[in-house]
Amino acid sequence: MKSAFALLLLLAAASARAGTFDRVDEKLARLGERAAKLEEPRLAGRYASEADCRARFDLDALTRDATSSALIDDLADQRDMLVQQSFRYYTCAAAARGDDGVCEPLGAYDDYARPHPRLECTRYSKELIYIRALMTGGTNLPALCRADLTHPEDVEFRPDDFDKVCSIMLSDYRRPAAVCGKLTAYFVKPAQVDKCEAWFASFSGDEAGCRRLGDNDVRERCFAYSYFSKAHASGDVKDCKGAGICEMFMGGGPASCAFYTRRIAANLCRYQPKRNAALAKERAALAKDLASVEAEVKSLPSGPEAEARLATLRFLRRGPGKRP
Repeated sequence: MKSAFALLLLLAAASARAGTFDRVDEKLARLGERAAKLEEPRLAGRYASEADCRARFDLDALTRDATSSALIDDLADQRDMLVQQSFRYYTCAAAARGDDGVCEPLGAYDDYARPHPRLECTRYSKELIYIRALMTGGTNLPALCRADLTHPEDVEFRPDDFDKVCSIMLSDYRRPAAVCGKLTAYFVKPAQVDKCEAWFASFSGDEAGCRRLGDNDVRERCFAYSYFSKAHASGDVKDCKGAGICEMFMGGGPASCAFYTRRIAANLCRYQPKRNAALAKERAALAKDLASVEAEVKSLPSGPEAEARLATLRFLRRGPGKRP
């Protein structure tokens, strides 16, 4: 009887010890999730300060990390701005290089925005190439026009009408009222009619209509075209008024597109100190909780089970970039 009772006590103790390690394992699992989140690509900790962020800002690297949940959390309500301005930068750069493959990084936002920014970039980079050729007397304009009209998602004209539409544009683009009167019947979206005259007027340097287009990339391109009309005539890039697209049209190449990366940096970098402080707070809280669990493990009977948990704690403490 006594031996049976002793066995029951041993079993009870083993069960309690197992239950204790189970509770430790649950805590370690939660701590592991927090540690992993801290190691995901993010803005916090990427730059030491606002000045460092502005000096070393790397849009390509940020775009590669665009699907990181930690980065998305860091961006908060600035994500829309980042997507929109990134689209403008890559569109400008693709046109400057004559290579719509430059748009590929925007595929990182395919699950976030519609129409897909990557496809928008591909199409609108062709618009920039076409409009510059149109305004400077370039060659192969019908083919460039058709390429500009081709879009798999955001269709302005039916493909069967492309040749007719391009013929109208190329013959009357210097006469906004006339060209838009002829194009009205071909627009797929009625809303395009209201933008039409402002758009074509900008090719002759008239920016008045651009102000009615809303605060978006369409308005920005409209102003850029109107500035380029004047800058091209004067031969002075100062007439671009700092518009990146206009400066690129004037021969500035891809470097002119950095206008957009500077704009993104100006918006994002001012919050870098706040992000870094939040990250430091998260890391301190994690360190405190790891120490608490370590003390709990060390209070348990020593042996392989305890050592395995202590090894996990050491693993979690190593921090970003130091794990095997």
